[in-house]
Amino acid sequence: MGLTHNAFDQLDAAQLALDAHPRLRDGRCGGCGEFNCSTYADAQLVFARHGRLPRRRVAESGSGAPS
Repeated sequence: MGLTHNAFDQLDAAQLALDAHPRLRDGRCGGCGEFNCSTYADAQLVFARHGRLPRRRVAESGSGAPS
């Protein structure tokens, strides 16, 4: 069974939320500074409900290999 247009819209919105609220190395949210960011948690739930993974941007998250 494929995803509906509504599901793709939800996933797109969730991806935008994750991009705006990246998890920092110390566990805080890079968007709002909270340790338990509800925006980040809600976006993760959307991906889990649809059995999908968010796109990761390694260079932006700071978790890339050292130079």
